[in-house]
Amino acid sequence: MADKTITIDVPVDSGYDSYELRLFSDRNNPVVKESDVSSYDPNPETKIYGTAYEGMYNFNYLFPVIDFKYQSSMEGVLTFEGVFYGTWAMNPMYHSDRFALSEKVAIPSGLLEWWENMFHYDNPQAWCTGFYVRKAYPSNTVRISEKLELLSDKFDGKYQIF
Repeated sequence: MADKTITIDVPVDSGYDSYELRLFSDRNNPVVKESDVSSYDPNPETKIYGTAYEGMYNFNYLFPVIDFKYQSSMEGVLTFEGVFYGTWAMNPMYHSDRFALSEKVAIPSGLLEWWENMFHYDNPQAWCTGFYVRKAYPSNTVRISEKLELLSDKFDGKYQIF
């Protein structure tokens, strides 16, 4: 049976105010959105977003995936380009709070779910450039050590430390 963990054990240089671990899953490359049109769709030109379409106006959904058991001290981060207005809600079927949309949206772990999440936003012109999960560490950190349990037999992705 395959090892179903991600093990990270990295010493860090001293002298920084803080450190950040970022985890990127290839399942979010790209982040799937509701308005994506399948390459198998026989009439892709009939799909319209950002205007009236099947009673929906000016919103979209993203479906970022978290494929490991995240910790309560972690956050999800969606990055955007072209944000000049809008609000968002994460997993609105469970959480009704709305927040201002920005170029970097930090989502507390209490709003996240394992596997697929539903990010509702009301600015369909905003372009999602990525999603990652992050964890912050204080200035006195000498080593970043994490053992994360995977939700599948395989993880493709990368981690970065800032």
